[in-house]
Amino acid sequence: MDEQLQSTVAVMDASHEVQKYDTPNPFVISQKIYDLTNDNNILKEPMDIILEIYPDEVIAIMAELELTGEGSNIYEALRELKLEILDLYDELAETPDEKLGKHPKSWKRILIRLIEKV
Repeated sequence: MDEQLQSTVAVMDASHEVQKYDTPNPFVISQKIYDLTNDNNILKEPMDIILEIYPDEVIAIMAELELTGEGSNIYEALRELKLEILDLYDELAETPDEKLGKHPKSWKRILIRLIEKV
């Protein structure tokens, strides 16, 4: 693996000995998505996401909704994240607020503000 993409993490185990592990250090970029690639839903405003790019994998993250999409390239990761966003939107839109916990209520407010059905 490319040395530039490696970092060392030190962890103290139960015996109080420090163990060192080489872990891949992703290339991280902040990005916006402007479209959900779905004819039935449009974004009213762009969504902020994070891309973690590893040598063999890309992870797209919408941290505020605790959603991720993974793929072997950016396109696949974004597609998976968009599907996760739409699935969560559909599920929350069908669920009455009184049946939702604190975080799902917050996610529902965010998604209703950002997504419009057409």
